[in-house]
Amino acid sequence: MRHVRLNVKDVGAAPYWLTRVMKVHIHGNCQSFVLFHMLKEVCPDWDISFYEVHAEPIMQNLADYRALIGAADIVLSQPIHPGYRDTTELSLSWIRDYVKPSAALIVIPALHFSGHHPEFAALAHLGDLCQNSVAAHLTMIGMAPDRAVDLLLSADLFDDAIIRTEIDLQLVEMNRRETSDGIDASVSDIITSQAVWFQMFHIVNHPSRALCAYLINRALERLDLKQRVAIAGTDYMDNPHLPMCPAIAHFCSANGPEPPDWLPREPRVLMPNRHPTEVPDYLAEMMQQLRRHTAADIEAAIEADWRSSEFLGRLAKSGAAIPEIETWRRE
Repeated sequence: MRHVRLNVKDVGAAPYWLTRVMKVHIHGNCQSFVLFHMLKEVCPDWDISFYEVHAEPIMQNLADYRALIGAADIVLSQPIHPGYRDTTELSLSWIRDYVKPSAALIVIPALHFSGHHPEFAALAHLGDLCQNSVAAHLTMIGMAPDRAVDLLLSADLFDDAIIRTEIDLQLVEMNRRETSDGIDASVSDIITSQAVWFQMFHIVNHPSRALCAYLINRALERLDLKQRVAIAGTDYMDNPHLPMCPAIAHFCSANGPEPPDWLPREPRVLMPNRHPTEVPDYLAEMMQQLRRHTAADIEAAIEADWRSSEFLGRLAKSGAAIPEIETWRRE
């Protein structure tokens, strides 16, 4: 059987070799685990493999990873940049050179959207629940925990202009990344049209099942294959899950259309190795963890997390009604 070079940009009718049992490798972050399971739902006979680029197994099994890339008929790869983890072999450019001539290489996005969780912070070294930059700020300035929780639960925490600005900033950044990374199978149009109103990410880099299904189906369309993943079904990345804060949830429900049936509706906080928690209880425990640290330590932690400091800086610049937010104004 003669194999032809398959350039994804030129994919039209499905090559006849795609009718056999395919070897597929998925290369990316934790989302590769989800895409693996969802592709298996519709292609159970295919030989599908994946490695998570940030985890230890791929570094311990580089020879196996190289063999999987070299043998694959289809490779779905996120745009991993050269030098990631101090090696060239994890990069998209290395994969382009290493896939076999007849393979289909489809570049997929590393899905990320913080427009509904702009306060999300990398502060877990202060406590496993410490993921909220505004809560950290309120603790830093000495606000009483009960008052801080009430403010965080307020529908007036952020005004509509702030919320829309944060959503728009993320949409612009997402489209910039996709253009820069040369994405072949994109779902940016779906995020742009729906993420303004609906929570499509459990946390900033954990997309819902629906969004992953759309992504896989776009890749299958790219190959002109008939299989399609169901939008509704098992959500393989639903923990951790943070509901939108009440201010953003109120903005979305007040201005958006009726939510679709497949939309995640979990109102509680889900965290690994913890029982589901109601949002007020989650915030109260977070405040307890934060209060174990000095104001100076919390300020240093926020400064070290660029997303936190930049978000708080935007709040300060906008004149948000949060006590002492001017602390973070840098202009």
